[in-house]
Amino acid sequence: MPAAARHRIWSSPCCCKWSGDGATLHTNDPADWLRQAELSGRIGDLGSAARLLNDPTIIECLDAEQAVRWGQAIGHRDPAVTQRLLSHAERMGMADQLVPTAAHQALRLAAPELQRRMMTRMTMLASAEDTGASIQRISIDDLPEFIKHQRERTEHLSNLYLNGTVPVHLLAGWMRQTLAALYSFDIQDLQAVPLNRRPLLIRFGGRPLGGPSVDLRHGVLIDTTALLLADAVGLLTVVEAAGLRIQVVPALPRALIQLETDAGEHQPDRVAAWNAIVQAVDDARVRVACVDGTGKAPSAAYRVVHSLDDAEEDTARQASVSLRSLIEVLKRSGRLDVGQYERAVIDLRESPDQELPLPLGATLVFDFNTIETIADLGLLDIVATAFTVEIDPDYLNHIKAERRQFEERQCLAERLRRLRELVAQRLAGDHWGVARLGPEPAKRQEHAPETAVQQCLWEIFRLPP
Repeated sequence: MPAAARHRIWSSPCCCKWSGDGATLHTNDPADWLRQAELSGRIGDLGSAARLLNDPTIIECLDAEQAVRWGQAIGHRDPAVTQRLLSHAERMGMADQLVPTAAHQALRLAAPELQRRMMTRMTMLASAEDTGASIQRISIDDLPEFIKHQRERTEHLSNLYLNGTVPVHLLAGWMRQTLAALYSFDIQDLQAVPLNRRPLLIRFGGRPLGGPSVDLRHGVLIDTTALLLADAVGLLTVVEAAGLRIQVVPALPRALIQLETDAGEHQPDRVAAWNAIVQAVDDARVRVACVDGTGKAPSAAYRVVHSLDDAEEDTARQASVSLRSLIEVLKRSGRLDVGQYERAVIDLRESPDQELPLPLGATLVFDFNTIETIADLGLLDIVATAFTVEIDPDYLNHIKAERRQFEERQCLAERLRRLRELVAQRLAGDHWGVARLGPEPAKRQEHAPETAVQQCLWEIFRLPP
């Protein structure tokens, strides 16, 4: 059948209508539109899927697990639809094992009310047993041993990577570097590889010179690593220009969605706070503190801490003020309206400390990320007007480094978005194909793939000879 004559027709017995240029026939049944969203998602066309899911009648067709899964897929693209999906999942009764994913989405959406509800459930689940939610509560006493274990595990996995013992599909997520970040480089960039970046070994995506010849008559089959590598070195356009048909494994579009999601910022409200702080320093509304050799602020300044429990020495307690007490001082001075005060009280969840004779105009040196909390509450300008505000120089350097990493992640997410949309366009236009897999093995592997990237590797093993 010619490409122009292809139609997709759903069989629900209700009024039908054409969409777009008449190439696709739909019914008015929401379940059929949901199937269309699923088809769009399977080739990585999140734009079409998000537009379909914007219809409340379609969302109502989803159960809680489907709603959370769709929210995870399109959260970075359409936050408004994602919030509606997660609210629907709550109404439908969200199972315990879905709570960590929903909580993560709440952080990415910077949705405070949803964050509070999800974190409350997370706390309850961490205290319970056998919830199936895989939430572990770690006490302060257990933290050193936990950090030691994590470091040992990271070192072990790094050795497996460098030795080529385990496929990179299985290792990347555990090495504090995503698969996409590992394959993210510019072929034109001749600068030395940064020390904090792992080397990309030729065994992960390359083919030795002089190896067995490759028959290209039936096209080129690529998996996640091959796609990322070919895109980085500019080979995709060369392969297409040569007339070679590209085939991908079925899970590859989902793997690109996963990688794009992982590359994006997971706490955008923190980035907004960092930007506000750096801008305030640049505008001289906030000064950089002059600390002595011990890292302490001048004695005339008050150090702002999260809680007075953070000021261990008695002398430090006398010259310290908690965030909660600072809010009370601002309220009494008439600088906060009712809405600002109530939001601060809810977010800080602390009771005021002792009455502190903190005079307006005093010098405040904010301890580490306490100023981030003030910026997140939208009170940085108010505090800077009422007091002389200073920031710890080490913390300023820290947030500038975090902002640089954020910009790198944004560039990577944008590259993955373009690549995902290219794959969706090629598959939808029948320019690329999806490889047919062989039958499922009689005995499945002991541990099923946990991610779409791992699923791609599993599907390679199922390709016919």
